[in-house]
Amino acid sequence: VYFGDSNADSFINMADVLILRKYLAKWSVTPNLDNSDCNSDGKINMADVLILRKYLAKWDVVLGK
Repeated sequence: VYFGDSNADSFINMADVLILRKYLAKWSVTPNLDNSDCNSDGKINMADVLILRKYLAKWDVVLGK
């Protein structure tokens, strides 16, 4: 599992945030759900988007915990 890589392109960037937000808004997208659970709570929600954005902003966060 490569936490944060929601679009499975081997990079963690804003494209991953975008696909997660589209998924949560019920758009017709298919993210990698295993990679998208950035806080490992078993749910895909805005908390995952938030931690991913903090990670991309170089905050002191660890994806997958």
